[in-house]
Amino acid sequence: MEGLIFVWSCWLLLILFVFFFHTKVPSSFSIHLLCLLFLSQFTLGDDRLTVNAAALYVVLVLCFYMSVLRFKAMNMQIMASITIALCLGSYELFRMMEPITFLWMPDWSIAVPMVLISIIMLKDSKQRMLALMMGMIVHEVLFLLLYGRFGIIYPVFSLSWLDRAASVTLCYLVFALCQLSAFRLMNSSKLIQHKKEV
Repeated sequence: MEGLIFVWSCWLLLILFVFFFHTKVPSSFSIHLLCLLFLSQFTLGDDRLTVNAAALYVVLVLCFYMSVLRFKAMNMQIMASITIALCLGSYELFRMMEPITFLWMPDWSIAVPMVLISIIMLKDSKQRMLALMMGMIVHEVLFLLLYGRFGIIYPVFSLSWLDRAASVTLCYLVFALCQLSAFRLMNSSKLIQHKKEV
């Protein structure tokens, strides 16, 4: 069922942000998640082109956040977004040409190389997340133009796109959690070692 991963991911993150990480995560994230859950029920467009309202909201919010970046950071964002879009596009093209090869790979497996590219290219965690989402948007627009050139209707920014965006977000959050745990473990071991020396 399309959209199920997205809905469950939104509810999971909403519960975590509101009840467990409310001091560390701004309340604007929770508001964005509630807006996404509400807007995911609606679609815009006609028979040839339909866009999910939640995906359109994601595009507008990400464009706003990208517009307030400094010039150097914006250039890095553009480069990282294009690289991630090409990674995702290559995966999709290989999947269309050799579907049997990709049968054993789960749909979320592409999230791992995308997250690795964002980690390699960017330092800031917020900019990494922004690059991941912008890369997915660029990929979606490129595939819309490619399919439209051959007269094929492409389901742009659909519920399946939201599912993939949720999978990529969860994959990056798992990495960020592992990174935070490693830093805390390293700091505690340094503190214990310092106490032993004293």
